Amino acid sequence: MPIISIIVPIYKVEKYIHNCINSILAQTFEDFELILINDGSPDNCGEICNDFARMDNRIKVLHKENGGLSDARNAGLNIAQGEYIAFVDGDDWIEKDMYKILYQNIKKYNADISVCKYREVSGYSEIDSVITNNCKVFNNKEAFDCLFNNKYFASHACDKLYKKELFDNIQYPKGKLYEDMFTTYKLFEKINKVVYSNYIGYNYFQRKDGIVKSKFKIEKLDYLNAFEGIFDLCVDKYPQSKKAVTSAFILANISLLGEMCRDNFRDKIIKSNIEKKVRKHLLFFCCNGNVPIKSKVIAIVIAINYRIFEVIKNIRYKINMN
Repeated sequence: MPIISIIVPIYKVEKYIHNCINSILAQTFEDFELILINDGSPDNCGEICNDFARMDNRIKVLHKENGGLSDARNAGLNIAQGEYIAFVDGDDWIEKDMYKILYQNIKKYNADISVCKYREVSGYSEIDSVITNNCKVFNNKEAFDCLFNNKYFASHACDKLYKKELFDNIQYPKGKLYEDMFTTYKLFEKINKVVYSNYIGYNYFQRKDGIVKSKFKIEKLDYLNAFEGIFDLCVDKYPQSKKAVTSAFILANISLLGEMCRDNFRDKIIKSNIEKKVRKHLLFFCCNGNVPIKSKVIAIVIAINYRIFEVIKNIRYKINMN
């Protein structure tokens, strides 16, 4: 039985998958199984996965019909044999000591989740050979708060190592964007301790056609919808995190409204609903000392009239394009 099951959903990443898989196979921690989920990819990804499996008996390949990222992760979870679970996206790559450090930390501090830092990259490069591993340990309530206060870690799935039992009765939501937002907080509700390291182990590749960079579409509102369950849990169990959760929610609304302006999205009802949400939480948001002044000013402008925000944004976009 392997100690760690590393799950990699694969779809249309033919240009990147070699780098991703090679970075996993180069890990200094070797007791793992690598589960490659070919999610009905129409390119050569399936064949590439099979080629890697023939070279290393730690690799399992599952070919399935396309069901999206959540469905692929769930398929990997269903066959995982490891004591711990990890995720890597098929266009990203990891540093060679990532799982050694995450595993050492989770055992040393008897934690349920071990987290490292990630960095956003636009191309392949080496991280400094100097390894830092300064750790902080958080209890259940502190860790939940950290998910939303933009300090040590957030809801991303791939910068973490999880005890497998945390996923009992929890799966990623099929058909949703920002699936991590719907899932990670549920895992954190189950934990006693989380250990965070400042070691940079994960490289998050910023693709021009990625979700974050893509044009606004209605499905992006999934990010806001995920907060419904988070707010409910906050009321029931984490009232001390209301400030952090509310601020994260308002910042998400501001960000999506900015995308709507950039892409000339014209649905007035959706924009008006965002204005109402910002106005509803404005006082609470502005009283949060951790929120930058600039964000507070933007929120005030939106709450007064989101059309003013649109005019300012459009002027800035035109200036930047010239």
